[in-house]
Amino acid sequence: MDSLELEFDQAFLNFQLKCGKPPKDKQSKYHKYSSLDSIIDTVKPALNAEGITVQQESCREGEDMVVYTILRYKGIERRSKGFPIPVNVNGQMSVAQSVGSDNTYGRRYSLSTFTAVVSDEDLDGDYKTAKPAPKGEVRRKTTAKKIEEVFAGEQTLQPLLEKGLALAKKFEKPEQQKFWENNLQKKFEANDEKNLTAMIASIEKQVKK
Repeated sequence: MDSLELEFDQAFLNFQLKCGKPPKDKQSKYHKYSSLDSIIDTVKPALNAEGITVQQESCREGEDMVVYTILRYKGIERRSKGFPIPVNVNGQMSVAQSVGSDNTYGRRYSLSTFTAVVSDEDLDGDYKTAKPAPKGEVRRKTTAKKIEEVFAGEQTLQPLLEKGLALAKKFEKPEQQKFWENNLQKKFEANDEKNLTAMIASIEKQVKK
């Protein structure tokens, strides 16, 4: 095995020895569980302390959304197996909102599974625990075309997000960086191009001062 691979293994072992459990800050109908923010706030600093960076990607495969978690260390990349989520549109949210909700769900489980942290109990969280729809009721009211449109929008916004994240790193204070990174990510996940663009313009003004 390559010496860098061994270093990566040791760095990840150090992470596991030091990383605590994410707080269970959300309550579903049946149990408490850790939100995506809670998991990231717990896992990311512990990984970064060992020189490991973490990134997540989502893409459409068939009619499912698939989420990947990626760890990088000194040029070495380790990618999780895809975590597939059937997009759940229940008629109470727009297609974009449903895709965003499922994306958050997939990222939460992918990240906690790949880093081996416990984020909830054996029951699924929130809408995944909902009772089945009555027989004959059509629950998936969206079409593959509509889902495709949402993912096309995300790909259009990806360069904007990357630009915003790069600008956010220019802030000297870590808390400022984290604040803008979190808000940029939220606008991206909501497919909110208008406010994402405005936020980037605001960051540009601030870092140029």
